[in-house]
Amino acid sequence: MKLNELKLEVDYFEFDEKYYHKVNPTPLKNPKLVSFNPLACDLINLDYSECQTQDFVDFINGSKILEGSTPYAMAYAGHQFGYFVPQLGDGRAINLGAVNNWHLQTKGSGLTRYSRQGDGRAVLRSSIREYIMSEAMFGLGIPTTRALGIIDSDSFAHREWEQESCAIVLRMSPSWVRVGTFEFFSRSRDKETISQLADYVIKQSYPHLENEENSQLIY
Repeated sequence: MKLNELKLEVDYFEFDEKYYHKVNPTPLKNPKLVSFNPLACDLINLDYSECQTQDFVDFINGSKILEGSTPYAMAYAGHQFGYFVPQLGDGRAINLGAVNNWHLQTKGSGLTRYSRQGDGRAVLRSSIREYIMSEAMFGLGIPTTRALGIIDSDSFAHREWEQESCAIVLRMSPSWVRVGTFEFFSRSRDKETISQLADYVIKQSYPHLENEENSQLIY
């Protein structure tokens, strides 16, 4: 399938806007392809030849938005540095939508509402590490996110004591809902909304449980 034939679907906007932030990626300067993953291409029926085009690079970079996509960042809670943080969220990741039940997300795509003191960027060094490790874990039979592609650029970010080139990883997952997503939703004390999130996860990731007697979340 050609890249331009991919039609993404976004179903997260059924929730209140306090749980997400619609935001377009901030493209990097002079992006260039570092690598793409043929095994991940197969999961969304994308032709390998498409991954060697400028369109593919522009798609990862955020300067090309595919049909059906409305980019957004998700809010969630979690533990960081040994402490519970009631609001974290996608500080440098942007969700693009789903195709063939795989949700596409770019990491390093710029600032979002949840960036806090961060710059919304990822550098090539850490991006290559994630790209390799996600596929290594898959090869070991450990369920994890998958990496579809990675780009480098002429944009730079300050890390530790030096400037490093900025990169973006295009990664995929059957879902981006986390335990921390439920923790963030629970702050509202709205049982109906939490139940809605549970139903969403069941439908998205565990459809065989939809009609089970105890499938409803008890809160």
